[in-house]
Amino acid sequence: MSYENSWIQSLNVNGYTFCGIDNQSHGLSEASRNERCFVEDFENFVADAVQALEIFVNEWKAKNELKPIILMGTSMGGCIAVKMFERIYDEKKEWRKYIKGLALISPMISIEKQTSTLFNKMLIGLGYILKNFFPLYKFKVLGRTLKYPWVKLDDDTDPYHYHEELKAGIALECLFGTYSCMKSKILKYIDESDIDIIVLQSKYDNIVDPTGSVNFVNKMVNIYNKKEEDDSSNNESNNNNSNNNNNNNDHINNAGNIKSHIHSNNIKNNENISETIKSEDDKNLISNKSIVYLTKHVNMKRLYNSIRKGIMRRGYFMVTM
Repeated sequence: MSYENSWIQSLNVNGYTFCGIDNQSHGLSEASRNERCFVEDFENFVADAVQALEIFVNEWKAKNELKPIILMGTSMGGCIAVKMFERIYDEKKEWRKYIKGLALISPMISIEKQTSTLFNKMLIGLGYILKNFFPLYKFKVLGRTLKYPWVKLDDDTDPYHYHEELKAGIALECLFGTYSCMKSKILKYIDESDIDIIVLQSKYDNIVDPTGSVNFVNKMVNIYNKKEEDDSSNNESNNNNSNNNNNNNDHINNAGNIKSHIHSNNIKNNENISETIKSEDDKNLISNKSIVYLTKHVNMKRLYNSIRKGIMRRGYFMVTM
C-alpha cells in the first residue's frame, strides 16, 4: 500500500487536506472486547468520527486555519458520513456551517434488497437473536465476483484489512445503521444547509445496494423541486397582492420579499434517475442541479475529476459506473 500516486495524493496536490481515522476495531484502533471488526453499537462509529473531526476543527481554529470541510465515506463509511452530518446538526455544533460537502462512494445506505424476500427477513430475525446472545458468532459470507479484480488485490495486500469471517454483532449493527440512515433527519438538514453533494455508485455493485444511492438523490431532488414550487407560488401570490393593493402601499419601503433561498441551481426538468440509471450508454443527463453520469468502465482520471468538479459546484452530482 502506497500513498504515492494515490487519489489522496491527488487531492493533496490540488489543495485539499485529507484527514481520516481508523474506525473502532479497524486498522490500528482499539476494539470492544478486544475483537477486530466488531462494535457494540453502530452509533459508536459515528460518535468517534464526529469527536475526531471536532478535535481537528479546534486545532485549525486555534491556528486560524479553519476552512470548508467535506465529509467523505466509502461503503460503510458512506453511511457513517451521512450520520455524521446528521449528528453534527442534531448537536448544533457551532462549526457545522463549515461543512460544505458530502462525498459518498458506493455508500451503504439501503437494505431494500436485503429485506425484499421473506427468507431474508427471517434471516434478519435470526440475526437479532445471534446479536443478543451470540454476538461473536462468525459466519461465512458468500464470495463476490468483482468486475475489477485489482480491488480485491488491494484488500488482500493490505495488512490492516480484516480477512476473517463476519461476526453476527457487527453484521446486525450495520443493518441497523443503514436502516436508521434512510429514516434519519438527514434530508431536513440538507434542506437547511448549503451543502454540496456528490454520490459515486456502480450500477454493477454486488456488495452495497445501488438503489440506495438512486433513492437518496431522488429524495433530495424532490425536496428542492417542492421548495422551488413553493417559492414560485409565494412569488405569484405576493405579486398579485402587490397589484391589488398598489394604491394602499405607497408608504411601504421597497424591502423586497422575505423567503427561503436555495443555495444552488434551480431544477427545471428533473430526470427520473431510477429509470435513467439502467441505461447502458455513456451520456450526461443534466437537469441544472442533478447530474447522473453513466459509464460502463471506471476511468480513474475521469473519476477523480468528477469528484473534484462535483464537490466544487453547487448542487448534487451523481456518478454511476
